[in-house]
Amino acid sequence: ALSPQPACMATRPVDRSHAVCCELNEISETSRVTRGLVSSLTALVNTISGGEPPSAPRRREQDSLDAGDVLAGLRTDFEENEYLWSGRITAELYDEDCTFTDPTLSFAGLSTFERNLANLDPWIERFVPPTARSVELKSLRLVDDGAAVEAEWRMLGDLALPWRPRLDLGGGPR
Repeated sequence: ALSPQPACMATRPVDRSHAVCCELNEISETSRVTRGLVSSLTALVNTISGGEPPSAPRRREQDSLDAGDVLAGLRTDFEENEYLWSGRITAELYDEDCTFTDPTLSFAGLSTFERNLANLDPWIERFVPPTARSVELKSLRLVDDGAAVEAEWRMLGDLALPWRPRLDLGGGPR
C-alpha cells in the first residue's frame, strides 16, 4: 500500500477493559523484498521531508470515548476522510502509544503515524490523486461485546504513471 494502515486502533473508551483494537494482515505475510522497499522508501521520504513527532502530549477534547463514538469516528475516517489514501484520521480515537502496522511496515506511536502520513501525503497526492482513488467501507461493526471493531474495506487507485497501474487492495482489520 502507498499509505500505512493502522493495525491497532486502541482507543480511550470509558471502560479501559473494552479497548477497541484491530489487526490487519500480518507483516510476515508480505515478502521481505516488498517490506524492505516500503520501509526504505518511508525512511527516505521522512529524511527528505524532515520533521520529528511532537514530544509534548496532545490536548484531548474528551477524556474517554464510548463504542458509538469510536464507530462513528472510524466510519467518518473510512468514508469521508478516505484515510487509507489520505492519512486523515480522527486522532481522538487512538491512544498515543498505539502501534500501527500494515502488511509492509510497522511503527509505534500516534505522533509517528501522523508524521509519516504527513510526509507521504504529497507523494500520494502526486501519484494517486483524489480523482483517481476511492475507499469502499463494506462493513464496520462492534464484536466481542464491544471490545473490538471489525471492518471490511477495499481501496482502489490508479497510479499516475505512463502505464497507469491500478492498486486494488482489500482488508478486514479487527
